[in-house]
Amino acid sequence: MNEPSPAERRARSDLSRLARGGTLTLIGSVASSVLGFALTLLITHGLRATGAGVVFEAIALFAIVSNIAELGADTGLVRLVASFRATGRVRDIRPLLRIALWPVAVSGAAFAAAGVVWAPQLARAFIHGASRGDAVGDIRVFSLFLPAAVLTTVALSGTRGFGTMRPYVAVQSFVVPALRPILVSIVLLAGMGAVAVGVAWAVPLGVGCTLALSTLFLLLRQAEQRDRSPAHAPGPVGALAAEFWRFCIPRGISVVFTVALASIDVLMVGALRTTQEAGVYATAMRFLGVGQFSLQAASLAIAPQLSALIVRGDRARARSIFQTATSWLVLPAWPTYLILGIYAPLLLRVFGPQFAQGSTALLIMVPAFMIFVGTGNNKVALLMGGKSSWALASIGISVALNVVLNLILIPHLGIEGAAIAYAVSLTLDTLVIAVAVWAFLGLHPFGRAYPVLLAASLLTFGAIGLFCRVTLGATIGSFALFLVLSCGAFLAIVRRARGLLDLGVFGQTMRSLGRPTAGDGGSWQIPL
Repeated sequence: MNEPSPAERRARSDLSRLARGGTLTLIGSVASSVLGFALTLLITHGLRATGAGVVFEAIALFAIVSNIAELGADTGLVRLVASFRATGRVRDIRPLLRIALWPVAVSGAAFAAAGVVWAPQLARAFIHGASRGDAVGDIRVFSLFLPAAVLTTVALSGTRGFGTMRPYVAVQSFVVPALRPILVSIVLLAGMGAVAVGVAWAVPLGVGCTLALSTLFLLLRQAEQRDRSPAHAPGPVGALAAEFWRFCIPRGISVVFTVALASIDVLMVGALRTTQEAGVYATAMRFLGVGQFSLQAASLAIAPQLSALIVRGDRARARSIFQTATSWLVLPAWPTYLILGIYAPLLLRVFGPQFAQGSTALLIMVPAFMIFVGTGNNKVALLMGGKSSWALASIGISVALNVVLNLILIPHLGIEGAAIAYAVSLTLDTLVIAVAVWAFLGLHPFGRAYPVLLAASLLTFGAIGLFCRVTLGATIGSFALFLVLSCGAFLAIVRRARGLLDLGVFGQTMRSLGRPTAGDGGSWQIPL
């Protein structure tokens, strides 16, 4: 048998690293999605639609503010830590962390103080009726934990730059999501209300912050001890800060718009319609989040690899892992979205009878999410290429369009209008970024396996699902039959196409997950 060429060995090494990081984050994303689903069930059943609406609106506001307070430093650390390691600038990482973390801590504290002071005004803007008192309490509770939230996110992003996904997965996918349903269950069993549920949701952020910061500096010490590059003093702090924040400022603004696109519609439904409708809509949106676990897993794993390959000018290897990552992420995501869209009325009733009214809104958003996942990690690629200002321009236009459409559609169409506005805005941003990445970096998602996965998803889960739903109705029996037929047919097609999908890499990866490898950041333990 012929020995693989150096190019083939490098390509397989790239895929192994991607699979290793992607498998860890996929496991974590699935766990986080399951725990988040359980938390949503607890909140919706414990507080009903109106009470859940208060909590979900406060969480949406918290998400927007916390992402503003991060100042784009999370993406900046992933990119520059990975880049510095690839170019032998390990001694610049320690001052880089100080440049990133201190401003973020100050920003989080400033927003926390503002949230505590202005909570009544924020509640009046987004909450109707007697629920405003609970909303004020939740906003103030969440505000107190803002510094912990932003430091956790930025610190864990820094750990990803060291080439390991384990700290991120452990903290963000297991520790924090697992503590929340436990604490919320205790609060609800004690008969407490929305404010106490808010406390239970926020407290795990303090635990996550402690673990994230201590692990980040442990990885830094290990990298400095292993550094064999020619000794050099760290670069001037001013130049380093300029390099970092020149990238982060546009990214920080872009993140604000991104989170606004995902959250502002919940707030606008509450402001323009009712808190109950906001609760139903937010629940449908969280249901759609189940289909994004593969996208999150791939994006977290691929970012440091793309950063290193782009800075070295190796576009061919970057294109290879980009296309393979896209195939791996649509493999579970497209079937999941088709299941959610076709059987939305049945699935949403899990949260309570009143939540079934969100089924049309969910169905409207499914095609936009399939396009979003189907174009791959385009935004990650654009950012790792240093074009944060391009991402800002695209998302800024999309958010402006979203707000205008929400103002026009929500008063007349309710949550279906919000869903139309979100779907149109998300699709616009997705396609603009995809074209920019193709033009600037030469990266596109359309590898050899792409048409096979598209046809397999539409023919099995799409066609069979519609047939079962139309002929047998949205019943548990028809849903069970649909899953058996679709999963069987889809898995048979995937099995025949496993060579195109490079699925053999996953088997080797699963067997080696317990062993640290080169590029995985070395051995580490979460300090407890």
